[in-house]
Amino acid sequence: MSVIYSIFMVTMTVASIICWLATTVKIFKNNLLLGVLALFCPPFAFVYGWKKASQFQHKDIMMAWTVILVLSFGIGAINVVGSAMAAATG
Repeated sequence: MSVIYSIFMVTMTVASIICWLATTVKIFKNNLLLGVLALFCPPFAFVYGWKKASQFQHKDIMMAWTVILVLSFGIGAINVVGSAMAAATG
């Protein structure tokens, strides 16, 4: 299970980085200063990307990024709980 989990998390991380960079490029095209902020602060890029998703015609990327984050956090939490239970039982 650990190998499958690792492959999943690497895949989700790469996909998330791609979405972040695509969003950052859109922000750069609109505003240089905000683009620099998005480059150094991915949570800002996520929030601002959603705020401007219609204007940037970027809803599909933002939706994909949101799904990726939710899946990553959810599977990560399940893995932590499973590991803790396995450690507690022996």
